[in-house]
Amino acid sequence: MRGYLTTAQAAERLGIRTNSLERWRCYKRPSPPFTRIGSRIYYLEADVTAWIAAQRVDPNEVGPA
Repeated sequence: MRGYLTTAQAAERLGIRTNSLERWRCYKRPSPPFTRIGSRIYYLEADVTAWIAAQRVDPNEVGPA
């Protein structure tokens, strides 16, 4: 499917193992949104990219200590 990534492809983009991504889904940890079609899981490429961008931390921002 064009524009979608498998769990393995999404994990590779994120620099993590596939089982980490699977655990995030199972235990409702923060992770990119996904689509379930039958028993298969797909990630929209744009969602993975946006999720990565949202994880950005600016050490110069003042926040709670």
